[in-house]
Amino acid sequence: MTSNVRLAMVEHSHIISALLQLLLLLRNKGQSKMHDVRTIRTILCTINSLCLERNTRLQILLHGEGILLGILLQYLLSRQIDDVVRRRSARALRLLAQCNATANILLRLTLRSEIGDTNNFLASLHQAALYDPCLDVRGEATIAYTKCITCAFFRKHLLQKDIIDELNQILDKLAELANQVPTAAPEALSKTFQELVINLSTEEQSNNIRTTILRHDTYIKAVTELALCSNASYTTCTCIASTLVCLALDKSLNCDLLVTEPILKCLVHIASDDEFNIPSTQEQQETANQALLELASNTSRLKQLATHGGLLSALIRYTTNCIDETAKQSFKTTLLSRLIPQL
Repeated sequence: MTSNVRLAMVEHSHIISALLQLLLLLRNKGQSKMHDVRTIRTILCTINSLCLERNTRLQILLHGEGILLGILLQYLLSRQIDDVVRRRSARALRLLAQCNATANILLRLTLRSEIGDTNNFLASLHQAALYDPCLDVRGEATIAYTKCITCAFFRKHLLQKDIIDELNQILDKLAELANQVPTAAPEALSKTFQELVINLSTEEQSNNIRTTILRHDTYIKAVTELALCSNASYTTCTCIASTLVCLALDKSLNCDLLVTEPILKCLVHIASDDEFNIPSTQEQQETANQALLELASNTSRLKQLATHGGLLSALIRYTTNCIDETAKQSFKTTLLSRLIPQL
């Protein structure tokens, strides 16, 4: 379906109405026959295609004050329907939440639709992301959930409403998703970590929020483990590494909060992993080493740094290969005056 065809379809609201009415009719029939299931699959496939572009996505979302959300959520949570229908329902929700504009509108519409409550909508998405028997469904639901939960949190943050308690609850749920074996959508979870930390860098309460994240041991362990998996993608490693570097360079934070086993293990792994051979990944290694240098320069937990397996060897190797003489001298000074005496 081309872009022009999508636009033409949504401009005729009766077409969208007909698709949604048919979905409602089939949903209300309960246990569906095979030909009904095929019809549902086809309609959802059409809706997913229409949701690929922002303009058409917005019009479908607003049609009937969000009636589509309730339909999609019910299909997603149904165990009486097949994996394909649940996956396409989850994908439609993920596409509807793809950009901040439509994600925010989606959250507002949950109050008007039959869902009736934003928290219920988010809880239902989390349930699908955590417990659906199909990995693909969990992956789509996880991406939709992470996008919606960050939008909901930022909106509450702007209103200054009980954000720390809310954040701890969000981190609990994200840790549950990250601890799944296998993890359904590690890239989405790593991007959420990055959003929670970096997008708040200029906000008034950023220090409290970052401190809360670092003190949530279960979440930090779960999210850093995503970068340590043997099949971790480049995007996952990059998001986690850049976020940890951002935290290490934040002078307003208590540096000791970053000197924990999960964070050090993750940084050392990225700083010393010789399997990376992409130029941008070499830059990633450099920033990880700089983060370790920053920690060594400011923390009071020098003993823990110096005795952490692989940390000294990573810094020494980086210092040896470093071309920038100023940077090399800075690393040498830190190694000789702060870390090596701790051995």
